[in-house]
Amino acid sequence: MFLERHQTLKILITRPDHAGHYRCEAKSPAGIDKLGFSVEVWEPPKLTHSEQEVSGVIGSSLSLDCSATGNPQPEVTWKKDGQPISSSSVVQSDQSLLIPALGMVDHQGEYLCIATNIAGSREVKFNVDVWKTPDFVLDEQVTNQTVGNELELYCDVEGHPPPVITWAKNGHPLPHHTDIVLSEGNKRLKIASVSLNDIGLYQCVAVNQAGESIKNFQVKFRLNFLGYK
Repeated sequence: MFLERHQTLKILITRPDHAGHYRCEAKSPAGIDKLGFSVEVWEPPKLTHSEQEVSGVIGSSLSLDCSATGNPQPEVTWKKDGQPISSSSVVQSDQSLLIPALGMVDHQGEYLCIATNIAGSREVKFNVDVWKTPDFVLDEQVTNQTVGNELELYCDVEGHPPPVITWAKNGHPLPHHTDIVLSEGNKRLKIASVSLNDIGLYQCVAVNQAGESIKNFQVKFRLNFLGYK
């Protein structure tokens, strides 16, 4: 748009293709004069990024992709849980953040990719969830029981996300009957009065997104009457 007898050139809505060199030329019977203008169009950052909800197993690698465009070229910085990232276990670049080996304490949390230039700033948030394979506090256990006594097995397992627990006996899914009571999210197995039919190998099977773990309980009996050993 030209104003004041073409003395002023006004661009109402600036676009990137308006950048360049402009020349104003004035003519009169006395001669010609020229004046040049160099126009640079600044563009706020635009971000292209990968999935924002990300998860991985402890020890595996994980990459958060976040690339920025704009004019001038934006500067990209990263934060974790609101603080600048200084850990040597994370590799930062202009286009991504690489975690070579995930750790539960060091790497789980909220990450911000922030792109900034003179025209503005943009940011995108990533949530990183670190999965841990189910792990048992104690290894295989052997328990000796007397017929008629109470049997209690406790499957003390840790993991993230919290594992789903099922039980098996002698390699088969645990039969459903009233003598067996499961509680505490299936962690605790109880039989009020054990019999010879209850002898065998019990397995606590813990499963989550990171994997599966099994703990064995070998149930044996002490018989309290003559004729049995």
